[in-house]
Amino acid sequence: MERVPDILIRFAKSRLSQLRHANCCTMAEEKAAEHIITVAGYFSTVPKPKQINCIRQLMDDILLLIPSESSRFQKLRQKILDLIHQYQSKNALLEKPPGP
Repeated sequence: MERVPDILIRFAKSRLSQLRHANCCTMAEEKAAEHIITVAGYFSTVPKPKQINCIRQLMDDILLLIPSESSRFQKLRQKILDLIHQYQSKNALLEKPPGP
């Protein structure tokens, strides 16, 4: 399985390249991509079980850059959505209140 930071860095770089090529890259999108690359680069040095936690810090930036459902980058979109779902399900397990 690929490491979470590697997926996020590849996502940010490719998405930034796509937006620049189409001449529709805003400053907010560019900052979001750079933030993803920086934070994911840091999380590449932490142990693998903790790497999924970078999703929490990058959620807003990821959602800003994620391609639309009708775009030709559906595989990339699905991979990122799977990471978000994996993070959310991990946190749901941790936040469950103790049973009776």
